[in-house]
Parts: sequence; structure tokens; C-alpha cells
Amino acid sequence: MARFYGSWAQGETRNILREFVSGGTLTDFFERTEPPTTKADILEFWKNFIQFIKPIACIHHFPNPHNHHSYKVGLHNDIKPDNILVSERNGNSPYSVSFKLADLGLAGFVVADDSDETQLRDVHGTKMYSAPEYFRGETDRSKQQSIKQARPAKDIWALACVISEAAVWSVLGRRGLIDYHRQRVEAAEAIPTLRNTGYSGCFHDTTKVLSVVGETHREVTQRCRAAIDNIVGSVLLIVSGMMMQDPARRPDAWTVYDGLTQAIDLATPTAPPPFHDTDPRPPTPNNYTRHSVPVNLSPSMTNGLGFTMNANARPLVSDTRGYQPDRFPERRTTISGDRSPRPDSGSSSTRQGRTPRRDAYSPALDTTHEMHWTPLSPTNSAVPQANVSSGRTARPSASVTRVLNYITRKKLDKSTVLQGEEWLNKLHGRDQIFLIDDSESMRHHWDDVKSTFEALAYLVKAMDPDGIELRFANSRRYDSRGKDRKALLRNFEKVKPSGQSQMGIALSNILPDYYHKPHQSQASKRSSWSPRVEEKPAVNIYILTDGVWSPGHHCLSTIKNHVTSLVNHLVATGRLQHVGIQFIRFGNDETGKERLNILDNDELKHYKVPIDIVDTEPSTGNIFKMLLASTDPSWDNEPSS
Repeated sequence: MARFYGSWAQGETRNILREFVSGGTLTDFFERTEPPTTKADILEFWKNFIQFIKPIACIHHFPNPHNHHSYKVGLHNDIKPDNILVSERNGNSPYSVSFKLADLGLAGFVVADDSDETQLRDVHGTKMYSAPEYFRGETDRSKQQSIKQARPAKDIWALACVISEAAVWSVLGRRGLIDYHRQRVEAAEAIPTLRNTGYSGCFHDTTKVLSVVGETHREVTQRCRAAIDNIVGSVLLIVSGMMMQDPARRPDAWTVYDGLTQAIDLATPTAPPPFHDTDPRPPTPNNYTRHSVPVNLSPSMTNGLGFTMNANARPLVSDTRGYQPDRFPERRTTISGDRSPRPDSGSSSTRQGRTPRRDAYSPALDTTHEMHWTPLSPTNSAVPQANVSSGRTARPSASVTRVLNYITRKKLDKSTVLQGEEWLNKLHGRDQIFLIDDSESMRHHWDDVKSTFEALAYLVKAMDPDGIELRFANSRRYDSRGKDRKALLRNFEKVKPSGQSQMGIALSNILPDYYHKPHQSQASKRSSWSPRVEEKPAVNIYILTDGVWSPGHHCLSTIKNHVTSLVNHLVATGRLQHVGIQFIRFGNDETGKERLNILDNDELKHYKVPIDIVDTEPSTGNIFKMLLASTDPSWDNEPSS
């Protein structure tokens, strides 16, 4: 952002002294600069370009310097190329410039409270870059004067439009950018409510993104120089998520920045370490040539070949690029007859030492020309896997927002995959029960609860052979079961949070079914011919709650007693992973967090049980951990996001 140096009043005039940025605007830059044509220049442009997103993220969540427990929610309200300034070159490359956010004349801030940013009033801004939900038209004066509440998702849409134009310019140049604008103008003219208005050239049809925008994005992806540009496809994938019709499903600015940064990091070449073979002799019949095991075989494929990697065996490689002679595949057993899928390693951010502020996108990139040797990957993906510290397996990560974006893309393209989804195979055949806390305290989390349930239910809907079970702590008349996720969501929408949470009673209606033996008559017990009583299938129970339950310790004690009885039963019957209980926490109520931490019982320090079958993860955390941690101790040890 252009720096602020000071302000003063002179009579009735108010003055601000700011940094002079001499390179003009982003519009000027696109007009005078040819697009990058080498890999180095492409990387240079995108690395520098995305930096202006950081001040947008800070505006959206601005810390209060006088109160560390408070912050302000802000909006820029007019993000567009003319409000992004460009510095003079600071190197030989025309792309060695700084891009700075400017013109906060329409910006607004409010102190965040329980209603968050909903108290921010919308101002019009530049209509071409406005989001569809703020369309007012120009013929109806009542709409023109109507008051709309604004959210940061408005800025995210405008930011997506700017990044979209940058991506088009980077591949098709100035002429392509002019054609892109012309096509949007023509598309808007074909819509009566947009014809001859200030919305000419906008990116939406008043409700959703214009089809010409998606068509241009596909053209850019097809025409990019694949051998040197493996960034733009990922950029446009992120842009598509930023242009979601539902504002609540658009990622926040930090997620956008982290996703773009990861795409750039994955496309940045790294110099391979020198290869030193300990045996310099040429191949002979007794000194055979080494052949490679394909680095991208999935766990099921490698097990299907009848072997798994030995942790003490040196990897067999024929391509020595990036090979590290002292680095072996982590966490593998010796040859085994177990043919079930066994996840080995997944990709993670290559920015070592930095924990992303939000879950970043993990788009599959064309990195054929920069492939490095890595341990066996769980997906047949071209994404080079991040180096993993010895003895620890890298695990996939995805936020609720990322999964919802994946669901949308999957509907448009059935070949779309969620990286790491094969880790969920171990849930096959297990019952999936969702218990929703629908008390009054959950009211302001309710949209997030719905989004979280929608994402989780989509991933596990095929796992439960007789359908997902949806239950509510208070509104039991809306309990339902089914394989149709949309029908379950319609049922969800009928529930309105109210009253006090009776979580102890709600779990008392579920957990005893898994440790109380069904009643048998004395005759049945004595007869060796009595029919065998079938045990309930293995189950994962997901509890979506803020932990704000009925006052006192009775509720917590009730749940602890049920968990203790259940664990003792599982140990006695030798079914240690038969039941998993996952709390998914909403909000940051201190009492609620303390209750859930006690139930999580990390290191078994809060109550004595033989094994831990309970995990807690915030709703903003890793969705893979939400699904797997309660029945897989190695996931339980992963830190919460």
C-alpha cells in the first residue's frame, strides 16, 4: 500500500501526505508493458503482483491497537486496476516493480461485534467491478437509494475481477485484454437490466458470473505456454472460487493470498542437490541397473503390486534429479500381504517454517519440467510433494471453504479431484452420525454450521451403506437419515436454533447403543444354538457445537461417564477403533473451549480411560482431521489449525 507520511489542517482544508508512486496505475502498466515470455519473468510478475492483496486482508480484519481482544472490520469498496499503483522498476526486468493499493476514499470500518461486518453500509464503488449481490439497477430509484449491508466478500469479488484481467493480460497481452472487455460489454448489452448502464463491462449478469468470463478463462488456460507457465491455471482456479454466487462461500483475502503464494512456490524451480553414488562401478550382470518405482503411484496401486516400501531400503531410482542419497521413504513397513489402501504422504505447503493463516488452495499444477524425487504420493498428481521431516508423514489439508469450492467444480467437471481424498477410504462401511447443537448460542454460527455439515456430508455420503444420520440436540422431530445430501440439507434448514443445549441428554440417546448389550433371555444365554446378536457397525459421530451447554458440571460429567463406559467396552471386546467421537467447535467461548478440551482428553490427563476416542477440531480447521482424528491416533496428534 502507498505509504502514509502525515496529515494536517490548513484553514478549512484537510491535507494528507502520501508516498509518490511514479509508475502510474495497473491500467497504465498493462497498456505499456508486454506480457512475460520466460519462466523467470512470469514468476517475477506474479510474486510482485499479489503483494497488494495483503493490505486488503488487513483492512478486512484490522486489529484494534488499544484492545487486543477487539478488531475492526473494514472494506476498501473500490478495488479496480485504476486504484492499484505501480512503482518504477527496481531492476532490469519490467516486472521488477511494486504494486500498491491506493485510494481509500470509499473505505469504511466498524468495530466487530456479534453481528460482525453486517453493520457496514454499502457504497456504490465502480460498477464494472461490483459484486452481483450489490446490483441496484439504474431505472428504479427506490433500488438506487436502498441501503444494503456490505461484507468483505464484496471486495473479494472485485479482487477476483482484477486478478482475472491480470491473468488474461499475462497470456493474451494488451489486445487480449481489450477483447476480454469488449466481450463483457457485449454480454452486458444483451441483458436488459444492464444495457446502457454504468455496469457495462461488468463480470456478472446481476446474479452470477458471466459465461464469457469462464470461456475466456478456459481460453487462457489452453493458450498459456505450458512449458514455462504453470501458474496461470492455478490462479484462474482460485479466481473461480472468489466469484462464487453465494458470498458466504467466497474465500477470505488471506486464503486467496496463501493459495496464490503456494501456486507460485510450487512453480518455482529449486536446484537439485548433487548426486553421489556410493558405488562408482559401471553396471554388470552382478551389479544390476537400478530402475525407478513411479513416484506418483497411489497407495492402492503400490499395494496392488504386492509390496510396500521398506523404511530401511534405499529407494530405487534411475532419474537422479533431486535425489537425496540419505533420504528414504518415511513410515513404511516391509513387504506385507495387507492389500488395503495405506496413505503414505500427501502434499503440503512448500513454504517451510510458515503456518498459513488460512487454509490455502492446493491446485494440481503442470510441474513436469520441475519434478523432484519424493516419497510415494497418495495421489496420481503432478504436484511435487513437499519435503517432510524424517519419521513424519505429510498429511492432506483442506478447509470447509476449499471443499465447498471443490464440490462446485466437481459438478461442472466430473474429473475434478480433491487432493488427499483417498485418505478417507478407511471410512467406508462405517456409520456416519452428525449431531447438531441447535441451541440459542449457535444462532450466530448457524450459516457456518450448515456449510460445515454440507462439506462433511458430501465427503462421507458414499461411506455409510444405509445413509447419513442427522440428529439435533433440541429439535429431535427433525432427526433424519438418508443418502440424499440435499434432502438432509432441506431438513437442516427447517431447524431454528433456540433454547439451552442439552448435549448430555442428546449423547445419552446415541452412545449407550454402542456399549449396552442387547437384552437376552436366560434360555437364549444357555443355548449354544441361540442366534448371534449382531453388533452395531463401526461408527463416526461428529458433534457440531460451541460447547456452550447447560450450566454446571452435570452435562460434562454425563458425557465423560458415557465415553468411559464406551471405551471400557471397546477395549474388552477388542474393537479399539469401532467408535470415534469428533467435536467440531464453533466460536471461541472460553468455557466451551475448556469443556471440549477436557473431553478431547489429550494424553489422557483429564480422565482415566485405556484409549482416547475423542478429538476436537475448530470449524475453521482441517476437514481431514475432523473426519479421521477420532479413530486414527496419528491424526489425533496433529495440532489443531
